[in-house]
Amino acid sequence: MYTPNILVNKVLDYDVIQQVKLILYVQDTPLQSQPGERSFTATTTITVNIKDIDNRPPWFQPCTKVTVGSAKICLSLGYRGRVNLTEKQDGALQLQPGPVYARDGDRSRNEEISYKIVRGNEDNIFQIDENSGNISMLKPPDIAGPISLLVLAFQLLNRDQFATTSVTIDVMKKSRNPPRFEKERYEGYVYSNSGPENMVLRDKMSNRPFRVRARDEDFASGINPDIKYEVQYSSYVNITTDGFILLKKAVRTDAFALQLRAVDVSTGESGTAALSVNVLPPVGIQSQDESYRAGDMALLGFVMAALLVLCLIVIGYLISRVKKGNSDAFKLSEVSIFPSKLMFRAMLEVYSAP
Repeated sequence: MYTPNILVNKVLDYDVIQQVKLILYVQDTPLQSQPGERSFTATTTITVNIKDIDNRPPWFQPCTKVTVGSAKICLSLGYRGRVNLTEKQDGALQLQPGPVYARDGDRSRNEEISYKIVRGNEDNIFQIDENSGNISMLKPPDIAGPISLLVLAFQLLNRDQFATTSVTIDVMKKSRNPPRFEKERYEGYVYSNSGPENMVLRDKMSNRPFRVRARDEDFASGINPDIKYEVQYSSYVNITTDGFILLKKAVRTDAFALQLRAVDVSTGESGTAALSVNVLPPVGIQSQDESYRAGDMALLGFVMAALLVLCLIVIGYLISRVKKGNSDAFKLSEVSIFPSKLMFRAMLEVYSAP
């Protein structure tokens, strides 16, 4: 090549490469020089800096980058906030996943961005800061429900480069009372041989499942359909939407504690309660510190009392016969008392057994 023109063979992506270095080789004779012909050469380095051009619109943050062919697109899911009905909130609204913000899609240019609400604000309830993108309120809303705003972000120097996103503001009836559990502290029980999906129980004496409920005084019945239950600080259990506690795995400890949380998903308000779970020996195995159950002891006491009354009746009868001088009756009383004493002594031994 006798004319050293440098040409670009393909499109250069600034996000991938910002600089190219070339080594140029030069020779003062034809490449196919004659034998014995003197030839002189030289080299030089050429550095080519890639410059980013203004070919991308603003990108709302956060976003997911998607490549379509040679084009890069930034997909944003929009923003969401919440305000109370008939109340004007001061300052910038708190939005999720964050405040309205867009940056230049051309990474090195960082063009100045401006913002504008182009649709959904017909009642002039909201305003947007042209420089920061923060949305604030001009007056309180008078109708409950979602308000959908369409926000435009554009470059000040090149308004043909723009992007839009949605901002949904949920207008809620004001909540005056957060959810509250019926108790601040609960106690539950579970058997040590229980596996996943087994329920935590209310007490030791039955298989009734443990259940929690949270009330919301904003509702006449106390039942808020938007309450969701959560378990915190435990890897052993889950909680159902109805407030039942289920094991996730076998328990390898004597007891464990956790915190329950009731969240009103419509307002974000919540209430908490503590739950202590005691682990019982497997069904059919008696614990070392519990010889008899309360029901067994009551039955034993009833039987002993009946036997004692029967013995007193027999003794009284025999005494009355002795006073009348009936020796035969006296002998009969000895025969009757003997087995009664044996039965009474046997019951005492059962009662006092460890």
